[in-house]
Amino acid sequence: MTNKPPPPSPWLIQPEDDPDPSASFVDYLRWMREPSPVVDNSSKKRDNDSKLQLLQIAETQANYAQHLTKLNQRTRQITQARKGYLLKVTCPWRIRVGGDRGPESILLPAFDSLGMPYIPASTLRGVARHAAWQGIKSRSRKKFQLRSDRTPDAAETAAMREADHRVMAYFGALDAQQPQDRMAKVIFLDAYPIPQPDTPSGGLALDMANSLWSWDGDTLEYNPNPNLFFSLKQPTFLIGILPRVQGEQGAKICKQVAKWLMAGLSAGIGSQVNSGYGRLVKSNQAVDQLSLPQEFLRIRFIVEGQGIHGIKRLGNPFQPYKRNRETGDWERNRQGQLKLNDYSEAEFRPIAFKSMVRYWFRAFSLGVLPVERVKTWEARLWGAIDPKNYGWVKVDAVETPEEREKDHEQVGIFRMAYSPAAPLNHHCAIAKLMENLCWLAFRLGGVGQGARRPYYERNSNPRIRGSCLILEGEDGFGLLPATLSLFQSAFQHRLHQFDQALAELTAEPIDRRSILSVTQVSADQWAEAVDADCQIWGVSGTNGKRKPYALEILHEYFHQLNGRNSDAARNLCGGSGNDGDTIPSPIWIADFERYQVVTVFGSTHDPRREYLRRLQRESQESFRLV
Repeated sequence: MTNKPPPPSPWLIQPEDDPDPSASFVDYLRWMREPSPVVDNSSKKRDNDSKLQLLQIAETQANYAQHLTKLNQRTRQITQARKGYLLKVTCPWRIRVGGDRGPESILLPAFDSLGMPYIPASTLRGVARHAAWQGIKSRSRKKFQLRSDRTPDAAETAAMREADHRVMAYFGALDAQQPQDRMAKVIFLDAYPIPQPDTPSGGLALDMANSLWSWDGDTLEYNPNPNLFFSLKQPTFLIGILPRVQGEQGAKICKQVAKWLMAGLSAGIGSQVNSGYGRLVKSNQAVDQLSLPQEFLRIRFIVEGQGIHGIKRLGNPFQPYKRNRETGDWERNRQGQLKLNDYSEAEFRPIAFKSMVRYWFRAFSLGVLPVERVKTWEARLWGAIDPKNYGWVKVDAVETPEEREKDHEQVGIFRMAYSPAAPLNHHCAIAKLMENLCWLAFRLGGVGQGARRPYYERNSNPRIRGSCLILEGEDGFGLLPATLSLFQSAFQHRLHQFDQALAELTAEPIDRRSILSVTQVSADQWAEAVDADCQIWGVSGTNGKRKPYALEILHEYFHQLNGRNSDAARNLCGGSGNDGDTIPSPIWIADFERYQVVTVFGSTHDPRREYLRRLQRESQESFRLV
């Protein structure tokens, strides 16, 4: 072995004995080494590799079945002995409640004193109380609005006062005037996941957050920053609610509180509830048949191609790096960094759809609004950390694998709803904006890996490439226009409707005839915006071998450039440079068999301008959409 030094270890010191499978993840943290001094990208990559290795070892070896079974038996026995109410709920996707940041800012869910994942009783009480308050206030406001002597503001104030008073009778308050209202009428127990044969950890699973785009002042930067953390994947919880008052009255109170709790859980709890996380439903309910609270849009779809992926996993967490099969040396990339022996894990992730629709909202808005206004409204609608904004729109997607016909398909239902933060007077404008935005976004590209290229197959590995979004349904939303000219009319009508809704929502004049230019375009610089330098075309032509026409023309030109000018090839199709930086492709292609839709950012400069010339010159039919 000549390639030294050996790969880094995630351990501070190698434990003499492997941690017991029943040991909590918290026990692993004692042995975790300190992070490397941040000198360059190599040290950052080394630490990220170590985090993945450590977390995957903890995840795959975890076996909390004995602990969790005992804790759930205790919940059941206490609740039955006190004649309380038992509620069994399931999370269709993932949930992360409470918790804190661990070493190297690893996000952790809430662990109890034994290191077991759970939902604290205080969280359940807060969810039930808030849902009760919201429900009572909503009904009271309608009642007070019917009275002629109440203005809207006065009706809202009176409704809030009544909600405070009625909620106090169930959940208690220290400042209550009546002594009997100073203590809650129910007691919540901590809720633990029920272990399953295939998930003895209760659902504790590796997860990943990756913010691809970020604002640096007025400049939008592509900067993938994957962060690993733990969440609970598809767990089932047993919840116990105990009455303080025995008899029929106590049972009635528990039943009402459980109803409020279920309303709150179905809206989502914990982190990132606007992105598909944290929703809990009754375990016997079919998730695809349920609506989101305040849902206003539902779309059935198929993703065909490379699919949506989540984290990258190590083939063997105890041997994370690749070795040369012949020499046994460690393999390294162009930057001299060790190559991980990893693979992408396919996972149906609702947050991928939110990222896609948010991307196209930003792209279309940048062509007609100043950058500062786009940043403000992007944060307001979709949420942001800095400045902190709770988004007005909630996005969710549920997979229906029983409807899948091919191995490389993901089938499901996409849904949008108003979040509690969305002002009532903006609901109509939000719904109009999002419906038309989704129609456009679902026609411009795919989702997940290979989203900027249409689905196609090839002989070499990986065989499946690209991504295709297929909408189901014969209504005005799902039905695809039969010809390019009809598609042009439908596309421009939807874009006009989007602009109208954006103008209504932002109170800004919107005129796409006076379209803005976001940046000075050059060969290696463009903005990912539908601005004055962007063109969107619908084209048809004779398809090549296994590839749609527009992609065939793109690949032909790319290979011509790549042979003599690799920088020009990158400025056409994107790619990684010698410094390790990745440039996303400035060209999106969506294929609908009879025709393709091609979006070209920075189209006023070569090589992208030349690609458009070739595309139109060799096409059978072409229509400019934008």
